[in-house]
Amino acid sequence: MENKLEFLMAQSQDLPAILNIIAEARVFMKSQNSGQWQDGTPTEQTIIIDIHNKHFYVAKMNDEVIGCLALLDEEEGYNNLLTGTWSKQGPYKVIHRFAVKRSHFGRGIASFMLKKVEDLVLANNIRAIRIDTHELNKPMVSLLLKNNYEQRGTALIEKSKLRIVFEKTLI
Repeated sequence: MENKLEFLMAQSQDLPAILNIIAEARVFMKSQNSGQWQDGTPTEQTIIIDIHNKHFYVAKMNDEVIGCLALLDEEEGYNNLLTGTWSKQGPYKVIHRFAVKRSHFGRGIASFMLKKVEDLVLANNIRAIRIDTHELNKPMVSLLLKNNYEQRGTALIEKSKLRIVFEKTLI
């Protein structure tokens, strides 16, 4: 049977699978000594709101949710970088709450999701995508660099979480 990989707007019935992936990612990040998501974020309520507002997407293989992310219009913490500068001014989209099911690590799912986000962003005539992560989230840093995201500096997210920020300019 061929694996059918899709990138879709999340539906409320996807929530249990999304929450399982987020929980797995939280455990994985803790094992990497990353403080990211160790405070209980993202919460179930945040994801419910993202789904309701049509800002949450899932990657599905053969109808199983294997990855998820939120695609948002802005991140307040990006307005004043602590270090560095953005290369692109003007509108941008932000990726948050990005995770892939642990059993699907190393299969290109995360890169597939990033490419699909680029397609969505370009279709909306926006030319920049921004994302942040904890400096100890080495798999995410590696993924972003591999997919031509440029490390642009550091920012405080939610006023207190130090993160390294990345940007990809789309042509």
